[in-house]
Amino acid sequence: MARSLSSSMKSAKNALASSDAWLLLFTVDISDTEVVRITNNEETVTFAGIDYEPFPVVLEGMEESSTGDLPYMNITVGNVGQVLTDYLEQRNGLLDKSVNLKLVHESNLTDTAASISISLVIRETTVTETSVNFRVSHHPFFEVDLPHQRYYRERCRWRFKSAECGWTFGGGSGDDSDSCDKTLDGPNGCQAHGTLATNNGDTPLHPGRFGGFPGIPRRRV
Repeated sequence: MARSLSSSMKSAKNALASSDAWLLLFTVDISDTEVVRITNNEETVTFAGIDYEPFPVVLEGMEESSTGDLPYMNITVGNVGQVLTDYLEQRNGLLDKSVNLKLVHESNLTDTAASISISLVIRETTVTETSVNFRVSHHPFFEVDLPHQRYYRERCRWRFKSAECGWTFGGGSGDDSDSCDKTLDGPNGCQAHGTLATNNGDTPLHPGRFGGFPGIPRRRV
């Protein structure tokens, strides 16, 4: 699928000759707090204020099958000095870790919009004496358990007093409530809470915050 390019990237692409090169930038999420940023360039590349350290990286083309499987790409990283070995042993081969790949032009390293970016996931890792091969693909959406949420006509899916619910009153007075029956129009439901807020002199948020779907049609015989 065609990707939109910034004006500076279009100029670099259409140039008949240039002394500047196209560079690949890799960002690998090792953990929630640790990120590795490397580039296939021979020197450190600073793009949008972030440094990417030089590392021997070879990127192969995207593989596609005729069976509808997710396309894969192989990224081979040099590991002669066993720099990556500790990461692989401690992080289960970095399986399911996120990889962000950016293609940038050397003449546009200060323009944050001047890049082609793709987010991938490490699906398989192969280690040899001199290198590590990462087989990456898009996020495997077909393997995600669905649905994440259930949709009900008459029952709210939000936890009472959560940010989605938005209810802040409580304490047991006549105009407050410390509970909810999760219904839209029940005796202690969303509409009733809106009425309590109105009686308390506040702007009612409910039943506008109701987490159900009353518009779902009923089953008819």
